[in-house]
Amino acid sequence: MHLPPFDQYPILTDNIIILRPPRISDIPDIMEICFYDGKPAETQEEAKEMLQKINLDYENGNCVHWIISDFILHQTIGTCGFYRGFQNETGEIGYVLLPEFRGYGWMTHAVQLAIRFGFNDMGLKRIIAYTDQENVKSQKVLERIGFTLSGKKKDGNLEYELFKHP
Repeated sequence: MHLPPFDQYPILTDNIIILRPPRISDIPDIMEICFYDGKPAETQEEAKEMLQKINLDYENGNCVHWIISDFILHQTIGTCGFYRGFQNETGEIGYVLLPEFRGYGWMTHAVQLAIRFGFNDMGLKRIIAYTDQENVKSQKVLERIGFTLSGKKKDGNLEYELFKHP
């Protein structure tokens, strides 16, 4: 497996979106969707501390976190990445879009790019995702891409998984 940190931080793109490394200058744009371990940032200073933790997680080989921006205007629209390590050739993908960009297919593109990178460049064999059972839009994104429902956690979240095809 080829895990972070990489020689160069991966930048992924198609003709719709760009996945790029996060910067401190992104904080004002992502404040309302800035989370670390499920806890939302309440101030820009907390968001900065969370971004520093995410960057440390990356340096320690436990995550790859991207800012999602649109290809044309380079406007920040969300975040996407692999979190919580890569045990047993498995990556956990997580993502969130700013509310005004939901429902337009942006996240499908972002997750597809991240998955392709995870399987082809990192050598993952399995990718999992957790979503709230009431977050039907997130479930549809995962199912559209090919994830299958694999279980329900004690906290009520649904677990989805996707395996790399030989």
